[in-house]
Amino acid sequence: MINLYSLFHLNSSFSSIETNDLPKIVDKCYWPLLNLIDRENLCLNIEGTGSTLKDIYKIDKLWISKLKELLKNKKCEFIGSGHRQIISPLIPYDMNLFNIRKGDLIYKDLINVKPKIAYVNEQTYSKSLINIYKKNLYKALIIDWNNSYSANPNWKNHMQYYPQIAIDDYNNSIDIIWNNSINFQKFQRFIYGEINKKEFLKELKRIKNKNYSFSLYGSDAEIFDYRPKRFFYEQKDSLQEWKKIGNIFNELENNNFL
Repeated sequence: MINLYSLFHLNSSFSSIETNDLPKIVDKCYWPLLNLIDRENLCLNIEGTGSTLKDIYKIDKLWISKLKELLKNKKCEFIGSGHRQIISPLIPYDMNLFNIRKGDLIYKDLINVKPKIAYVNEQTYSKSLINIYKKNLYKALIIDWNNSYSANPNWKNHMQYYPQIAIDDYNNSIDIIWNNSINFQKFQRFIYGEINKKEFLKELKRIKNKNYSFSLYGSDAEIFDYRPKRFFYEQKDSLQEWKKIGNIFNELENNNFL
């Protein structure tokens, strides 16, 4: 049976968010995510930088306490990404080490966890990162399938449904968990009402009875029930999108997708 997994990426430095809008983001985006996990009993993954957690802590200490409680009770898993969201392959080795270690210190201090899985920032991967994350005791990396697949024409499409192992030039290796940008964009479009449920579920129904793992969502949390007004065509009013997210997750679970 297919195994679905999802990750919600938290980023208080999202370029389209004004600083004075952060309290609104916590209220409209981050709290609904925790409520889905708590009240709907949905086991979801949350990822954020250390600086994002610090920003949330300044605004709403209760949110941090709630996340800590959910993690302690194993209702969700926290995915690491470092202190800041930097494009690691463009940054010197020592700076990358420092960024990850500082992020881990903040995670331990605020939510009492040391993540074992990391979400590669901006989904920009290079094999040089393997050693850096291994030194920081990470066991697996989440990277985008689509970019990797397009750069490796000999790969088979079904590889996206299974974890893989990445190896660098020095035989350092680390487990790879696939994110999928096509899947999460389809999820976004469904929640926005741009495609219907039949179209959204088409691929899932095709592989439902396979022994596959499927990346359903792996992107921003700040885009639901909040519009950063980047473009004139973005909707201004809330459509209760987090409620719709909860409904579709429950529906998938009831149909034995989860």
